[in-house]
Amino acid sequence: MINSYKELKNLLFFQKGLLFHSVSIVLNKQAFLFSGISGSGKTTFAKKMVEFVNIINDDRNLLVLDKKIKVCMPEFLKNLKESHYFQNPEIQASLNRFFILKQENIKESYIKKIDNTDIIWKFLFKVTPMPKETKLLKNYYNLIDVFSKELNAYYFFHNLKDTPNKIL
Repeated sequence: MINSYKELKNLLFFQKGLLFHSVSIVLNKQAFLFSGISGSGKTTFAKKMVEFVNIINDDRNLLVLDKKIKVCMPEFLKNLKESHYFQNPEIQASLNRFFILKQENIKESYIKKIDNTDIIWKFLFKVTPMPKETKLLKNYYNLIDVFSKELNAYYFFHNLKDTPNKIL
């Protein structure tokens, strides 16, 4: 059993997995991950989506690279005494799209495809916990590189007023 983030991170780097500060939803058996910096609207987004979709987790999600990228919630999170609105550790699904949330003062929400793997790489590097152990850094960089090339990534520009299901 994994009892801490440090143990989880160390395990993940060897098993092709990354932990993300994000919201993950499942629609038609496909997962959609919404990540962003603090204050970008992840929890607000989850609260709006709960009537339309299943939510895996609204705070931390695990991406695991198998034949496809899978999204799930680390089991040990349900035992932590942190406040989460939504937790469904039994749900996991293949990742369909990865969204980087950007909150802006706009009239209507929209998405924009990200084709530049450098942008994705820099973002993943910013939002995933980095190992302090030198021996894990090589695995970490390799994982970030693989994920940045495999992700079907989009910017999601939103104003927090639109109903998110219009975008999906």
